[in-house]
Amino acid sequence: MKFSKVLHIALLLFALLLFSESVEAQCAMCRASAETSIDGQSTNLIGLNRGILYLLGMPYIIASVLIYVVWRTRKANQAKEAEASL
Repeated sequence: MKFSKVLHIALLLFALLLFSESVEAQCAMCRASAETSIDGQSTNLIGLNRGILYLLGMPYIIASVLIYVVWRTRKANQAKEAEASL
């Protein structure tokens, strides 16, 4: 790459980092539930944490199952090809 391209990319990244704002990515319902649970009702907070973990884990579980199915199918196809070549 030319030096000018690298310089332009570096300046763009610097500008993006310089002018970025911090945001709170939380819906109003979750925020209200979390704030009220601080007062002593820990059951709401436990439920909120479990919901977050559920939402976090499901994509990994689905992707793992799909990868396993593809791996098993490929392995079976390779075994069939090896049998056919004999």
